[in-house]
Amino acid sequence: MIPFATKEARITALFIILVSGQSRASELAAEPPSRGAHRADQGAAQGAAQGADSVGEAATEVGEPPGEPRGELQTARKLFAQAELDEDAGNWAAALKKIQAVAAIRATPGVRFHEALCLENLGQISAALAGYEEAERQAQRESNSEVLEAVREPLALLRQRVPKIKLNIDPAVEHAAVTIDGAPITSAAAAAPVQVDPGAHEIRATAASRVAFSKVVVLRERESVAVDVALQPQPRALGQVAMPSEAQKKNLLSPNSLNKSERRFDGSAIAPWLLAGGAAVFAVGGATAYALAGARHDEAVARCREQTTPCTGASSVRMLDTLALGAWFGAGALAGGAIVLWTSVGKKPAEVAQNKVRVLAGMRAITLDGNF
Repeated sequence: MIPFATKEARITALFIILVSGQSRASELAAEPPSRGAHRADQGAAQGAAQGADSVGEAATEVGEPPGEPRGELQTARKLFAQAELDEDAGNWAAALKKIQAVAAIRATPGVRFHEALCLENLGQISAALAGYEEAERQAQRESNSEVLEAVREPLALLRQRVPKIKLNIDPAVEHAAVTIDGAPITSAAAAAPVQVDPGAHEIRATAASRVAFSKVVVLRERESVAVDVALQPQPRALGQVAMPSEAQKKNLLSPNSLNKSERRFDGSAIAPWLLAGGAAVFAVGGATAYALAGARHDEAVARCREQTTPCTGASSVRMLDTLALGAWFGAGALAGGAIVLWTSVGKKPAEVAQNKVRVLAGMRAITLDGNF
C-alpha cells in the first residue's frame, strides 16, 4: 500500500498514477472506499485515513479508457480530488455536487459509491440506499470486488433504517394516478413498499369520476406504514343522470340483456289481482241488485192482486235490474282484463299484442271471446 502522509502527497501520487496508466493491481493496493459516517464514534484521524483510501480508489476508477477525451478525464480527476477534500472537511453538499459532475463524465462503481456516501451524510438515506444498490449492481457487472465489499455494510444498515410506505389501492379503480410528495408512483412500484426519507410525506391520488384522495404521514427511521388509498365515487348532483359505463352499454346491447328486458314486460304483478277483486265485487253487487229486483217484483205482484187501482213499483224493479246488469258487465270487463294480464306474464310485447279479448254482454249472460 502506498503511504500518503499529507494531502499534497496524496494528490501528487494520484497524478502520477493517472499519467502512468498503471493498473490498480500493480500500482495501488489501496483499501476499498469507506462508507463515512455510519458509526458515531469514528474520529477525525480515521476519517483522514478513509479519505486517503478513497483517493486511491478514485485514481483507478476515473482512469483513461481508450477513445475517451483526455480533457474530460482531466476535469473529472480534478473535480474528484476537490470532492475528496470536501468529504474530509465534512462539506457533503459541495462534495456531492462535484461527485455528480464526475459521474456525468464517467460513472464508475467507485464514483457511484461516493455519491451515495454524500447523500447518506446529508440525511437523504432513501436516495443513498438506491445509490449504494446501483454501485453494487455495476460492481457486480465489472467484477469490482473492492466496491462490492465496501457497499455490503451500508446496504445492510440502510435497508433497516429507511422508512417504507405500503400503498393499498383498490384494484376496482381504473387508471388511478398516485404520487408521493409529487413524484408519480407507478402501479408496479406501488405493489411493493415505497422507500422514503424520514419526515412528513404527502400521498395524493386521483381517478376519473372519483373524489381525490390526500393524506400526510410522518415517519421516523425504521418505521413502516400501510395507507389505504380510498377513492370514493363522485356524488351526483340533484337531477343529474348517471351515464352508463362502456361495459354497461355493451351489456344493455347484448341479446341476453334484451331478452331479459322483454321478459320483464308484465307490468305490475299486483294489477291482475286488483282487477279480479274488482270483478268479484261487481259480480256480488250485481247479484244483490238482481235479488232485490226480484223481491220488489214479487211484492208488487202480490199487492196488485188486492188493489183495484193501477199498480205501481215497476220503475224500481227496472232500476234494480239495470244496476244488476251494469254490475255484471263491469265484473266481466274486469275479469277479462285480469285474465289478459295473467296470460301476458313472461311474454314478449309482440306476443302480448296478439292477445285479443272481447266482452259480450247479453240480457241473460256475459261471455269472453278471443285469444289469451
